[in-house]
Amino acid sequence: MSSSLEQYQQQFMQGMTGNNDAAHLPEFVTPIKRLPVYQDHYREVLLKCLQDCFVCTKELLGERIFNEFSLEYIQQYPSVSEDLVGYGADFSIFLHMKISLTNVNYPPRFICDVAHYDFLRQGCYYAANHQAFPLEFFIGLNDEQQLASQVMKQAGLLLQKSKFNLLEISGQAVLEYPSYHFYMHYRQEGKVKITTVDEATFNLLKTLQQAQPIGQLNEAQIEMLPTFINNGWLMMNRGSHDISG
Repeated sequence: MSSSLEQYQQQFMQGMTGNNDAAHLPEFVTPIKRLPVYQDHYREVLLKCLQDCFVCTKELLGERIFNEFSLEYIQQYPSVSEDLVGYGADFSIFLHMKISLTNVNYPPRFICDVAHYDFLRQGCYYAANHQAFPLEFFIGLNDEQQLASQVMKQAGLLLQKSKFNLLEISGQAVLEYPSYHFYMHYRQEGKVKITTVDEATFNLLKTLQQAQPIGQLNEAQIEMLPTFINNGWLMMNRGSHDISG
């Protein structure tokens, strides 16, 4: 008869403790006593996850304050997924609320934007690989087919707007601009970079986060598409045409 998982666990603990009586294992190895060990490890894993992701935010706040805020966030919002890449998606909002109530020497909006910047950089790094736009196939379509073609931005292009300079993040002389600057995070040769784009480009890329038929775009947006394709920013939704051949 095959042993159950519980039996294997008991045999393991007996071997570790030298006690052959499973009913009289030391109290510190009983499940209820082991639980805090697992909880501590779980918190450490999530804390390391936040530390690795929010590098610039940690540098601005300092390790002590960052860890304090992070552990409170972990307590309130533990991970509900096995994939930790997306953990901390709303950490920037949490930090905004925390800093608004504390004496941190930075504007809450600035820390919020820097945290979002950190999160987008990680998301960009782990995003799906670039897909080449099938230009030759597209050119071979008639006008009606081209207008019906669905296009969307590359998964590795992530967008952010901020009234702060995110090209050079520094804790010195934080200046808030009167209007938004528009940023695009992108991955190039395995490295994540950031650049500014104009508002029209930003808005069209936001629109193309979901696949859109070209015919549903306005004339000005359609005129921008050749530049987007040339820059490698767009891919064609494979569901709109059979482009496998």
